[in-house]
Amino acid sequence: MKSYTLTQLKADASRIIRNARATHQEALVTTHGKPMVLLVPVTEEDVAWTAMPMVRTRLARALRERQGRRSP
Repeated sequence: MKSYTLTQLKADASRIIRNARATHQEALVTTHGKPMVLLVPVTEEDVAWTAMPMVRTRLARALRERQGRRSP
């Protein structure tokens, strides 16, 4: 996974996003050295799946569980 600062993302967002999509790799954006956002490449099929209510519910539950396992 590649990591970029927020300043780098502001300056070169299009290239960073295209690269994530082309390589199918996530891109971590940091601010002051701490994780801020994770860019995750998706396909049209991914988007179609997440549009389904059952899938959205399961994804939300999985994210909540994942956040609960993180240490503060």
